[in-house]
Amino acid sequence: MIKVIAYNYVKKDQQATFLTKANQLIEHTQKEKGCMHYSLNKVIGEESTYVFIETWETEDDLKAHLSTKVFKDLCQAFSGALAKKGQIIKLEEIEKHE
Repeated sequence: MIKVIAYNYVKKDQQATFLTKANQLIEHTQKEKGCMHYSLNKVIGEESTYVFIETWETEDDLKAHLSTKVFKDLCQAFSGALAKKGQIIKLEEIEKHE
């Protein structure tokens, strides 16, 4: 299982635009093969920091998501709303060891 945490630093005057595009991305992505969880969250105490939290069945499912036209088009649309480059963290879940 692959998890992704993607930070987005949005310009204060572009939050409505960002949220509109983010909702479109969420709606599309949640229907994709291998998507187990895909949500947008706001960092408490940080007015303009939003975080996508994702869970994918496999690395290949994540790669397929990143190559979709919808993802690429919406990321391009986001670019004008961002105050600075975001941060993406990929995680691999560790199985419980006894």
